[in-house]
Amino acid sequence: MIVEISSLENIRNLRKQKLSELLFPCLGSLQERLIYGGIVHTFIENNEIIGYYINKNSEILDFYIKKEFDYLADDCFSKVLEELQYPVINIRSDDSLLINLVFNYAIDLEKGGYLLARDKRQVLSEINDPTLVFAPISSDLIEECWKILAEDSFYGREASQKDMLKNAINKDIFFCLIENSKVTGLGFHQAVRNNCSEIGIIIQRDYKDKGYKKLLLSEMAKLVEKNNYKCFTEVSRFDNTDRQLMEELGFYVIAKYFTANIKGKIQDNNTKKRFRRYSLTGLFKVL
Repeated sequence: MIVEISSLENIRNLRKQKLSELLFPCLGSLQERLIYGGIVHTFIENNEIIGYYINKNSEILDFYIKKEFDYLADDCFSKVLEELQYPVINIRSDDSLLINLVFNYAIDLEKGGYLLARDKRQVLSEINDPTLVFAPISSDLIEECWKILAEDSFYGREASQKDMLKNAINKDIFFCLIENSKVTGLGFHQAVRNNCSEIGIIIQRDYKDKGYKKLLLSEMAKLVEKNNYKCFTEVSRFDNTDRQLMEELGFYVIAKYFTANIKGKIQDNNTKKRFRRYSLTGLFKVL
């Protein structure tokens, strides 16, 4: 087997194949974070690309082997670990290939979170306060919305974020919750595959813990479902308050994601898990 440095273009079809095998739609923003700035490597067997991995320094951003080459998955993963000593890997619980490979090693689990879907049967309340308005972003709100993005550690105060907001006008991506002409929070949604859409919100610092988060999440969910999309979101596993809020709005956990520090191979055959691609039930038993 040969391992070669490659490009995202060369693995585009493989990435589509991987996404189609996940049990649930993969959040667009999470996927972008996973592979951003990484170096692509392909696994080649008999002149055929059978899989790939993407790394950034010692962090494994993504890994995939074609189903028909399952029997080579462990060898491929071992080759990656030979190159990257004590690597860190980002993984989701519906990525059964990585789950099986990673849990054959001694690991430390760190940051992570939950992927949640909403049950449409739970009715969401309407906004009854006449001072509150839910509306798409407009040119006169760009500056306020940009400041809200700047308060979030993931986005930061970058000029490119302002351009992103400007380009999103009239595209039904970003929405605001406005109280007396003041933007209290910014919501967004992003369509992904299988007729699903991810939602997320950021509440302006002065309006946190005042109920605006629930209102904005509710409005974003209604917007997505009105357009016949299935509504998804994600929360940190350390944020029990947010998870409880999501559950109040009809969301339920369908998958988990986390960061694993790989410390070494498990030598005990009784502890080592037999490699195969698990069902969702099996995955939650593993986790």
